Amino acid sequence: MKSLSNENKAIENMFSQISPNYDKLNHLLSLGIDHLWRKRLIDKIPGDAGRILDLATGTADVALEISKSFNSLIVGADISLSMLKMAKRKDKDDNIQFINAQAEYLPFADNVFDAVTISFGLRNIPERKKALREMKRVLKNDGILLILEFSHIKNILWRSIFEFYFLKILPYIGNKISKHHFAYYYLPQTVMKFPAPEGLSDILRDVGFSNVCYDRILGGVAAIHSARSY
Repeated sequence: MKSLSNENKAIENMFSQISPNYDKLNHLLSLGIDHLWRKRLIDKIPGDAGRILDLATGTADVALEISKSFNSLIVGADISLSMLKMAKRKDKDDNIQFINAQAEYLPFADNVFDAVTISFGLRNIPERKKALREMKRVLKNDGILLILEFSHIKNILWRSIFEFYFLKILPYIGNKISKHHFAYYYLPQTVMKFPAPEGLSDILRDVGFSNVCYDRILGGVAAIHSARSY
């Protein structure tokens, strides 16, 4: 893997430190809803997709779910070796190929994958446009990019309730259980700074994607974005 920038080193180190409790905290702090969101993402993958890349795969929740529905070559790539070790333990049937890689420099040839998925990972990539260009490069012509990411809530009351939980309660519980003093303060802040769905759609078009669209989930708590690599 290409040498990491200082920012990517910090991100890799943080995720490596929280990897032992990552799954437990994800399901606890989302009240289990994250599983349903990931299932909705996977339902958008074309049934004939022969090669699928799950980027920022983490502990491989999405990749493992894909493997249940697709008899395809599935690759899970992540910047954190510790996360990948956790993922490999969960992949008891060896259905997935795991690769240590950073999104800005994908170690794949052009036009390889029918689909690329990334769930709750795009906001943590420092050079976001560069990473999106890499995703487009490795996708086949008419390949599909699917992004599941936290979003921006328009309803003022719902937004205030969610932000109180997300910015106050979640960091306290997350840092307490993970024993990491910073991670679960950092992660909510990345959501606040992430573009709204309309803004991300503009970025996707700017890097060359077509047929860009998105679906809001749970009143805008999250959104699933899709785009084609024509």
